Amino acid sequence: MHKKYMAIIIITLVAFWYWQGRTLLWQRVFGKPSDSIVTDTLFERIEMLPQPFTTTADFANYKVWLNFRASYQAYARVVYVDVYDKGFYFGFKTDQQKLNEAYNAVSPLDLSLFIGQTAADGNWQKIAVSHEYRVLIWQYDYDDNPVVNMSDISNSHIIPANNNIRRAFDTLSSGDIIFIKGYLIDWHDTGEFAEYEYKTALTPGEIADFKIGGKTSGLCRQFYVTQIIADGYSYQ
Repeated sequence: MHKKYMAIIIITLVAFWYWQGRTLLWQRVFGKPSDSIVTDTLFERIEMLPQPFTTTADFANYKVWLNFRASYQAYARVVYVDVYDKGFYFGFKTDQQKLNEAYNAVSPLDLSLFIGQTAADGNWQKIAVSHEYRVLIWQYDYDDNPVVNMSDISNSHIIPANNNIRRAFDTLSSGDIIFIKGYLIDWHDTGEFAEYEYKTALTPGEIADFKIGGKTSGLCRQFYVTQIIADGYSYQ
């Protein structure tokens, strides 16, 4: 076969793998067929635990203290998935790179969701969503007149309960509607970076007590995920 055609075939197969093939394989190997959620309403539900509980867990080479504070579930629209465990550092690592590496070991990705009127089809597409390392950025053209409710918008730093759930995020695309549940937690490393404690948002639209770039910011969820249902497959 001519080398040019062979290259085209290889490129096509690689493109298919990243566009659709990996999702089809992950669904059948790591997911289980699941009934769809029967509701037309996109929602989230936060319930404080009667008695918060703590434990420690190992993530790569890091032992981490976890404080489970609330149960959390959402039936919501995916608007952004940002992955941090696919990159590599080369050469000398700065202190900030070391800290980021530790954080990424515990929380390998971010998930941004819309619910309510903000997530309505024909509305969410008017809102441009992007990420700048852990920070959700959204903007829109006022002439488009979209509905934007702060309490409908969330950004979660995801802590997968296992590798099965981690793989589920590789099947998600912007616009997907998923069911997801688990716990909102506070956590910190118990070793070199123990001084950095990460607090979770516990209410919709909660505002952080710090500013980013001089601007008020919403507080993110530290979300320990125990189940995802996406495209008719459950991962847990």
